[in-house]
Amino acid sequence: MGPLASPLVRSHVRPLRRGAVTVAGLAAFALVGCGADTTESPATAPAPSSSTSAPPPPADSAAPSSTPSATASSTAGNGAALVAAGKTAVAEVSGSTLVSIETDTDGGTTVWEVQLVNGDGDEQDVDVSADGASVVRTSALDRQDAGDRRENLARVAGAKLDYAAAVDALPSTVAGGTISELKLDTDRGRVVWDAEVRAAGGGEREVTLDAGTGDVIQDR
Repeated sequence: MGPLASPLVRSHVRPLRRGAVTVAGLAAFALVGCGADTTESPATAPAPSSSTSAPPPPADSAAPSSTPSATASSTAGNGAALVAAGKTAVAEVSGSTLVSIETDTDGGTTVWEVQLVNGDGDEQDVDVSADGASVVRTSALDRQDAGDRRENLARVAGAKLDYAAAVDALPSTVAGGTISELKLDTDRGRVVWDAEVRAAGGGEREVTLDAGTGDVIQDR
């Protein structure tokens, strides 16, 4: 009976090995399946929400206008130099107000001759270089009589526009011209700025501005 037992044992062992292989194969298949699911997950991620896109520009934004100014300040041949000369002269005499500025020659050199009025109504002249950057000469204080002082102070008080604002207020008819004189004066009881301009095409124009409003009173 002993010799016959071994074949029976072998016949039972083989099926068990096949079963183990089968189980191992199923386990491997399951692992492969899980691995496949893991590698494919990024592809199934939802697309980014459209709310993360850059916001559109504001509806009221607009490019700066390139339309040129109608005044002569940006195109007058020497307007910038005149304003610079005025600032230089006023800085030279503390507490003064510019009432007149004109081009002149000093020893063959072009200068700006600036007339100032101080807080007492007295006058003083300052010559400034043509580019408006430096003082060439400062005259002694010219003391006025009581009547002239009152007149000077009244003109200064009645001018809401200073010389720089008057240059800005010049009409486009003198654009490109050269300002030869700008003077604070009175006309029929009204304080005005009188400007003489050499036109770019030749000839001269005389412009009168209301020193209180900047309105053009005369342009001829």
